[in-house]
Amino acid sequence: MEKNQNKALWIFPNFKESIDTIPQKYRGRAWEILIEYGFSGKIDLDKENKYVQIVVKSLLPLMKLRGIGGSIGGISNNPTGKKKANVGANVGANVGANVGAIPYKQEQELELEQEIKKINKEKKSYGEFANVLLTDEQYQKLKEIYCHHLSNAIETLSTYIKSSGKKYKDHYAVLGKHNWVYKKLVKEEEEKNRGNSW
Repeated sequence: MEKNQNKALWIFPNFKESIDTIPQKYRGRAWEILIEYGFSGKIDLDKENKYVQIVVKSLLPLMKLRGIGGSIGGISNNPTGKKKANVGANVGANVGANVGAIPYKQEQELELEQEIKKINKEKKSYGEFANVLLTDEQYQKLKEIYCHHLSNAIETLSTYIKSSGKKYKDHYAVLGKHNWVYKKLVKEEEEKNRGNSW
């Protein structure tokens, strides 16, 4: 019976730094794809979120360098011919850090920035002070949550932003069902109707 050889995949320090630039909810998926690619050499990003696509594509050149730092059965497959796997890991990490990581990370950050700018361009201003920014899609989703109370919710946020000077990264998130604006309006309505929710 043929003995299975253990495989090892070296993860460069730059991976975490790059993956940490995307929203947290997508980071686990990015790691899954990189690990799968590391062992199978196959990758399919077509159905993945834009953030995952950008970060994985930026790290693929480093993944291709993994042959320098990988090992099979505890024996390094690095070109120096030495038999300690950690030698290969150090070579791979250094080459990855010095050759590919910085330019690809900058490219990835630029793509993310452009994606955010594109989304922001689609947003329209709402509220008395025109300081609540929402896309048409976000506005429609909020209408489903608030029904005829949406204008009141937007005015609540608009006034608060103006009076407090507070800035929010995402007004849609602030107006969401689990945030303070929604809870505040529900509480006010319940008090007004003596416990009847809307």
